[in-house]
This record gives sequence, structure tokens and C-alpha cells, in this order.
Amino acid sequence: MIGVLVASVIAIAGAACGGSNDGDGPPPLATAAPKDAGTRDSGILVPAEAGPMEPGAATFKGKLGKTNAVKFGGTPYCEYTMTLEDIEVEIAALPSGEVIGAAVKDRAVETAVPPCPHAPMKPSAQRFALTTVTPAASGSKLAFEGAAGNRPATSLVVDLTRVGVTYEATATWTRTDQGPPLSWTVKATLTLTEQ
Repeated sequence: MIGVLVASVIAIAGAACGGSNDGDGPPPLATAAPKDAGTRDSGILVPAEAGPMEPGAATFKGKLGKTNAVKFGGTPYCEYTMTLEDIEVEIAALPSGEVIGAAVKDRAVETAVPPCPHAPMKPSAQRFALTTVTPAASGSKLAFEGAAGNRPATSLVVDLTRVGVTYEATATWTRTDQGPPLSWTVKATLTLTEQ
């Protein structure tokens, strides 16, 4: 039985185009005890609120190479695109379907649309840890908190649905450190299989 979820640690590089350079992450999500994904620099993630892995719990993982590019920016700024790459979603769930832990990682890749004279931000690793699980009609809604060093600051919500012996995870990332037209929302759906 797996005792912990494993999350890779990747160096964070660059600052978001037009974004803040301070060390604050996205605003905490509604929860009694937020867990900053940045505190897990050892590479080991203990399932949220679960302590040691509960008997009968299983780990489900899914990967996606990259999302479709989403365009943002424009007058009075340059136009840019955001693509999330190397996406990994991992959850721990009881046989009942109750989620007791989760982690997500990705790499944010921004490009500038020519003839923009300003370079895009450098590719940046992002990590997210589960904060809350809310029952939904078709499964569960998982809210995550990003690591303090995530660039750009991004919120993440995952709609999770059981499909036979797998889970379908529909993830929605939204930039939170800028308003329109520099904000963006990226969506992707992954299939999570038991490991």
C-alpha cells in the first residue's frame, strides 16, 4: 500500500510578463487549514487531512503532454499565448470514492505573438496541493492552493468524476496576479488510472 503521494520538485524560473515579482502566491482558497504546496520541498506529499494513508486507499495518476494554447493580452499590451505542459495529476481515494489527498504539477509556457518587442516569461514549474473537497452532482470538486513560488500566480480547480475503474479530472487553471487583458484561463481533461 502506498504511504504517500510523490510530487516531483522542479526549480521555479522567471517572472510572469507584467506580473508581480514578490514572493506571494495566489490568495488562499476557502479552507480551515490551507496547505501551501511550497512547503513540500522534500518531494513527499502527505495526503491532505489524512495523515498516514488510510487502509484500502489507492493512488490514481494521469498525465498530459500539453494543453491547447490560450491567447491573452492585446491593446495596450502585446498579445501572448499560454500553454501548460508536462501536466501530472495525482489523487489518493478510498474505495468509497472519498478523496483524501491530491497534488498537481505543470509547466507554464508563455509565448509572445510577433511583432511584440517584449520577451515572454521563461517557462515556469507550478505545483499545487489540495485544500478542499466539495461533493458535486457528478463526483467531487477539488480546490488547490499553488506553491508560493508559482509564476504566474494561478488558481486551480479540478472537477473529478468516477468512470468505471478510472477517474476523469477536468482541470481549470486561472491566472490571478493580473486582470484582463493579461489574465487567462486554461482547461484540460485527464484520465486518472490506479497505480
